[in-house]
Amino acid sequence: MKNTILILSVFVLITCYFAKQYNTTDAMSLTNQETYNPDSITFSGKSNEQLKAEAEAGVVESQHELGVNYYNSGEPVTARIWFQKAAEQGFARSQNELGLLYLDGEGVTCDRNQAAMWFEKAAEQGHAGAMNNLGSIYAEDEDYEKAVAWFERSAGKGYIEGLYNLAMCYLEGKGVEQNKEKAKQLLKSAADKGDYISAYALKKLDEEK
Repeated sequence: MKNTILILSVFVLITCYFAKQYNTTDAMSLTNQETYNPDSITFSGKSNEQLKAEAEAGVVESQHELGVNYYNSGEPVTARIWFQKAAEQGFARSQNELGLLYLDGEGVTCDRNQAAMWFEKAAEQGHAGAMNNLGSIYAEDEDYEKAVAWFERSAGKGYIEGLYNLAMCYLEGKGVEQNKEKAKQLLKSAADKGDYISAYALKKLDEEK
């Protein structure tokens, strides 16, 4: 699963792109972006044997962590099985991860509709990354009004990619009235959380004065 998926072309601050979330299954080596991820979780550090016993008993947190471990070990097929079990019990983090697997076609046949369905289930429970991911799918389909609605919800939770994507919508006037100052405010919020891409974008905007 890719860390970041670019939906439109990388910009010279003229063309925007939309970024899906940094994959939380890579949380064993946290980046600055993931440090500020409001959906991040603390892993137990239990062995797979311990986790599997709990997971088979229906403990969703253990199902999810087992999925993370299998994914990070290069076994996306097995990871998908455990994410699916937790997702079907309504565990938002696993629903989001399952959506990413479907979107990337890892451990499962690529299916954007399935990805969107799982992102929406997680988003409706308040998962900021899933909100951003769902918005990115709408943006890819050029349904910018819906994209903006989800980016706004993600940004409202302080999610870095949601802030950045919403800024790009304001900068380009996609699904919202163009507003460069609003875009800069959103980029600054993301940059203040350590996002170097937003910091670079903000710098380029300031240089245009």
